Amino acid sequence: APSRADERAALNHYLNGSRTMDAAIRKSFFTEEFSSPRELAAPQNLSVSLSEFMAVVTKHSTSSWIGETALKLCLLDAFQRLCEIEERIPGLRNE
Repeated sequence: APSRADERAALNHYLNGSRTMDAAIRKSFFTEEFSSPRELAAPQNLSVSLSEFMAVVTKHSTSSWIGETALKLCLLDAFQRLCEIEERIPGLRNE
């Protein structure tokens, strides 16, 4: 079983990854309505998210946060694919 410190570290990585992924989604879809000017651009947020989620998977592999992190990694991958499609199809975004 993971130690309390390991669980806490995993949770911190998970929460940081979740916050930065949420910020990337807000910045991408709701530029003015919900995003903060202090937030990083979406690509930087996504790489931070990936790094945080991978820290949970690699450094805290016995943590109870593995399942939730796996879901977030799937969402992150889907969002990145959506962003790639959006870049290739002009006018997809309603701006």
